[in-house]
Amino acid sequence: MNIERIDLQNFRSYSYTNLTFSPNLNILLGQNAVGKTTILEAISMFSYGRSVRAKQEKELIQFGQEQSQLRILFNQRGKHVDMAMKIMQKGKQIKVNGVPKKNLSEFLGQLHVILFSPDDLYMIKLGPEERRKFLNLNMGQFINGFVDQLRRYNQLLLQRNSLLRMRQLGPLSVWDEQLSEAGAVVLYARKLFVEIIAKRTTNIYEQLSSQSECLQMTYKTSTKGATEAEYRESLYRQLQQSATSDIEKGYTTVGPHRDDLTFHIDDRVAARFASQGQIRTIILALKFALFDYIVEKTQELPVILLDDVFSELDVLRQEHLLTRLQGAQTILTTTYWGNKKELGIPVKVFNIAHGILSVEE
Repeated sequence: MNIERIDLQNFRSYSYTNLTFSPNLNILLGQNAVGKTTILEAISMFSYGRSVRAKQEKELIQFGQEQSQLRILFNQRGKHVDMAMKIMQKGKQIKVNGVPKKNLSEFLGQLHVILFSPDDLYMIKLGPEERRKFLNLNMGQFINGFVDQLRRYNQLLLQRNSLLRMRQLGPLSVWDEQLSEAGAVVLYARKLFVEIIAKRTTNIYEQLSSQSECLQMTYKTSTKGATEAEYRESLYRQLQQSATSDIEKGYTTVGPHRDDLTFHIDDRVAARFASQGQIRTIILALKFALFDYIVEKTQELPVILLDDVFSELDVLRQEHLLTRLQGAQTILTTTYWGNKKELGIPVKVFNIAHGILSVEE
């Protein structure tokens, strides 16, 4: 899989720009805060369906403009795909090969990327929201209907919480039934995904740490079940049992919105005890596991997006990164590159300064 071109219009700091990429290594070179990460953000939106940085999509529209437009052309299994996105003050419109798509499930799963970012390091140390975000973004690329059910669950959750704040017990049962149906889809999908990724991540971590440490990765949920039906029944019972307590607190205390992805190194909680080096190794192992998962599932190499990660990695981890991802199209941001002819692969460099690009090959 290779990205051929991306066009940005009124997107953050860019009034208009376009980049035509090499199928090998592409370097976005420039000082901090000149718009390098913005390009990776735009690319990843076509994979994740949303920004990994903005809380509200209207933040992506250039100041003083009504809308922004993105377009990306890429090669998927020998076929050319043309995807376009219009971001407005309220919502967005999406087209694939000129055909409008009504929901994200019709749009996701075509462009596969793996994004490495310094912000990944916070995923281990910060709260469970960041780890759930990692699951949701990456699962949305592969599991049909997952994003739609997650969105439905979140909408129902808002409605249930509204009833709780109004202290209305009567209508809760109806909402609990619907919430448990959507929640069961999310829970079961997460369970299956984590089982696959966790095993791969553990094995890769052991390789990266020279077999000296053992990593355990677990999906932590209070809802028990082995099948989707069991999750639905269990979640419904939990919602019913917690109703009185939820009214006192004013929000729903059980469900997939409260779950977590936990990491332990040699039975010690990584969030509390892991060193910076160990955290970097966890993130690398997790992303490498995702890389292998995508290759196995799609029979294609995903596009690799590296956002200033070399500054976060020592030489050994840099070598692991470049070796393991070899062959995949890579787009990398950095403040310094130098003349690295020893890589032995074609390199295309985009010099970026204040939204202006110049190219050298």
